Amino acid sequence: MLTTLQEMAAQVAARLQVLNLAGHTVHIKARFHDFTTVTRAYTATEGIGSADAIAAWLPELLERAVPKGASVRLLGITVSGLVYVLAARRVVHQMSLLDEIHNLR
Repeated sequence: MLTTLQEMAAQVAARLQVLNLAGHTVHIKARFHDFTTVTRAYTATEGIGSADAIAAWLPELLERAVPKGASVRLLGITVSGLVYVLAARRVVHQMSLLDEIHNLR
């Protein structure tokens, strides 16, 4: 199952990169043979957009969501809390008062 989730993570990351998006929360969903559905999520403070960043949390989320040996009929990944990558990476530089004094000379 982990291999399947990692392949899904690559697909989700590719879609995010095409749209210049990153998210803050990775969710997995598992539905069992009796249609019981379980979701687990991890929320990060920094943007998650690459396949490696998404896949890093999959083992822990899978362990929390699916008991060992359970039969799963549906498995999925979602990334939410989306932000534009360009806005998230914008660097803010504080101006110095001395810079303006030097420019006036």
